[in-house]
Amino acid sequence: GLYFQNSDHLTITNNYFAVAGDYGVYAYQAEQSLLANNTIITPNNGLAIYYAHDSEVANNVVKTDDNATGPAQGIDANNSQRISIHDNQVIADQYGIRVDNGFKAAIERNRVTGRIYWRGISFQNTDSSRVYRNFVQRTISNGNDWSWQYLMNGEGAEGSLIRSDSLLNINLPDWYGGNTAVRCRSSLVDSNLIQFRF
Repeated sequence: GLYFQNSDHLTITNNYFAVAGDYGVYAYQAEQSLLANNTIITPNNGLAIYYAHDSEVANNVVKTDDNATGPAQGIDANNSQRISIHDNQVIADQYGIRVDNGFKAAIERNRVTGRIYWRGISFQNTDSSRVYRNFVQRTISNGNDWSWQYLMNGEGAEGSLIRSDSLLNINLPDWYGGNTAVRCRSSLVDSNLIQFRF
């Protein structure tokens, strides 16, 4: 894959990555960057972009070559302020899209499917975020244990908007009751479709 350090103003567009290593794309301190229209096939970590303030991640496809199980992490953009992540398709084994510990993220119109063992979309401690019209569906049983596992996690992200999202977990077992659709605090949750059937 590609690896960048202290790499502001990146433009990574219209690429096809098939990677057996740790990352499809890794960029650390990548402010004001654009990652768009890429296809990333990997079993491990698709797109990792950290401290990517004022960046855009759009129209990417992140998956494994079987189109079912997905990489461990799809899009990981922790510690990023005012990042826009939209119109991506992610098949995820553990985490779909993560934008934890940031501020004012826009997470819109993404599609996340797969086992989603831990989180489909997570914006934990990312205050004032807009999470709009995303589709998240667990399509493979996550073998739920005693831990809490969320399709959408906005814990500590006060003042956020969660609107018109679809969160589905249909006919998959939940032996310990830890699977949850949404976790959030002091935010507006409005007009979402939630279907949980075990």
